[in-house]
Amino acid sequence: MSAPDLILEHKEGEKVKKSLRIQARSNMFLIGSSKSADLRLKGEKIAGCHLVLKYRAPHWYACDLSGSSDTLLDQKNIVEQKLEDLHILTIGNHQIRLLNRPKNQSLFTNQVIDGENTKQQVVIRRGWGIVDTLILDRNAQLDLRDGGTQVKLPPPTSNQWVVSELGRRVIQQRLVPAQDILKKPDFEFDRDFVKPFAIVIMIFMFLYVGIKLAPSSDSGKNLDNKSMDIIFNAKAIMKKRTESKKIQMASKAAKKGGTDAPAAAPTAQQIPDQSQAPKITNKTTVALNNLRASGLNSLIGKIAKRAAKSGIMIAASGVSPDKASGRAFYSTGTATVGGGGAAYKTGSTYKLGGIATKGVGGGASNVGEGTALTGGRVGQGDVALIDDETVIDGGLDKDVIAEVIKKNIGQVRECYERQLSANRDLYGKVLVHFVINAQGGVNEPRVENSTMKSSMVEGCMLRRLANWKFPMPKGGTMVKVSYPFLFKALD
Repeated sequence: MSAPDLILEHKEGEKVKKSLRIQARSNMFLIGSSKSADLRLKGEKIAGCHLVLKYRAPHWYACDLSGSSDTLLDQKNIVEQKLEDLHILTIGNHQIRLLNRPKNQSLFTNQVIDGENTKQQVVIRRGWGIVDTLILDRNAQLDLRDGGTQVKLPPPTSNQWVVSELGRRVIQQRLVPAQDILKKPDFEFDRDFVKPFAIVIMIFMFLYVGIKLAPSSDSGKNLDNKSMDIIFNAKAIMKKRTESKKIQMASKAAKKGGTDAPAAAPTAQQIPDQSQAPKITNKTTVALNNLRASGLNSLIGKIAKRAAKSGIMIAASGVSPDKASGRAFYSTGTATVGGGGAAYKTGSTYKLGGIATKGVGGGASNVGEGTALTGGRVGQGDVALIDDETVIDGGLDKDVIAEVIKKNIGQVRECYERQLSANRDLYGKVLVHFVINAQGGVNEPRVENSTMKSSMVEGCMLRRLANWKFPMPKGGTMVKVSYPFLFKALD
């Protein structure tokens, strides 16, 4: 039988304060007012180390360390007392019940055999384990085989165990009442296994939840048409690849002038007409790189600035991005070289006598003198404001913010029309978020959502928006604004 546990129940007055199970392996349990005490009690008569519960195999003992007459065990003063069964420990106004409970009960109990209604109980052991258990009639002999020999053991005559050894086996026999055999045995779970058992259960639960929550493989459910063709039409795919390789090999042989394989007749889609392709030279590459590095707008500005010193300056009237006016050209100066006409002014209107080019105006290469011009189109678009979808949080009215945005809408339109000239299919809605600070400036401009998907237009919008000036919010608070812009091409 293993070491017994000591059950402790602490009551202060009529209120149960704590219930504990003290294991024998802890060896010592201290009761007192000290902070290091295992059971801390409050009261003027409680010493720091008042009483110790100590296990010395095979019994528990209560040892009084205070020497106080207020410490009673079963209403008696103690110095050291062995604990058996149930005891009541009184310390001041604290009452502690101590129950000395064996951890495991004996497998069999000795009871007095009365009457003839008894059975023979047999336990066969080998080493430390039980090999078999049998229930026989009271007067039945036990037949066992020891190697090639048949052995018969006589029945027991009392409830005391009769032990016999047969080789490596140990046979125990005794008589027990029949009602004890039919009675359901009590089951007691050893508390030392509670924590390990709980840890094992938690590990299994985590594994089960992890398996349930793990994403299942659906790779076979969402195959596209191309993947399905590769899987189910493998022969057709291989045939196409073989034909493609034959065409490539024939093309390479034709270029080398070889006669190993007949050249396949290429279609117009397979081999384009090389004579129509533009010739790429080193000068062309350098010019394109310089054009990208310097930027188209800055390059055009430099050309216009250089030409204005000696030639006719062509300008635009009413094309400020912040104005809603139209576009008109006028010229200043009197130079007529290459133009064939003079610039003059009639009233408030400037007129240009003529524009011409010297050389070929079609943009072809190898032109000896002059500048080649080609016609083009300037993208025109419109920007609409969606007031119903505007979200404003702060100390400015929606109308005040809308007035400033409409005043500067030309800057946003210019950002859009610049890219519209290159992409005629550019349109969509851009939702812009920004914060108006206490001075009316703009902080943290960003694009919340965009269906136009043009980083050039969106970046230009944010740079322009960062320089706008709004009225100062009420109370010097920050105003959060989400404003949608709708872009649409007009031609």
